[in-house]
Amino acid sequence: KQWYQRRVRGENAAIAYRMFPWSRATNKKIHATLQITASCWIVFGMIAILTYRSEDGSVDLYTTHDWVGAITVVLFISTTLLSAGIFQDFFKPSRHLSNFTWLRHSFKSYHVMAGAFILLASLLCILTGFGEKARLQQQSYSFEDILINTLCFSVVMGSGIVTAVLYIKRPGK
Repeated sequence: KQWYQRRVRGENAAIAYRMFPWSRATNKKIHATLQITASCWIVFGMIAILTYRSEDGSVDLYTTHDWVGAITVVLFISTTLLSAGIFQDFFKPSRHLSNFTWLRHSFKSYHVMAGAFILLASLLCILTGFGEKARLQQQSYSFEDILINTLCFSVVMGSGIVTAVLYIKRPGK
């Protein structure tokens, strides 16, 4: 449930900016709120994971899943924090800081590219987590194998739908 909450909230934030029919400013506020909420869930999830692993005696950052997850978390939180600082009101020209307008415009392309990379990295993290679960299970043709394959397919299809929503131009925009 934990990975699902983080993934869905992050995707909702991206879709909120593109799909809601309200003004750009309202959509930006919804997007920022969902991103900050997702960041809080990630922090709580990482605390739970690290606490469980320390009690279990597991080694941290041992598998590909661990490394991809750590990179995704660092990139997501750093992008959220940088975006909160750069895209907020105190960098807008109305506050007599028109010299920082170039910073907002140049960071926007990084923000969009980082969002797409985070979406793909979270997909890779989920799929490697499922693969790790299947490898540790080491049973053949069990119900969990079918469930893991179904979940992997669902995650890939959901990511495809989100990517299509994000990159297909809306009429009138």
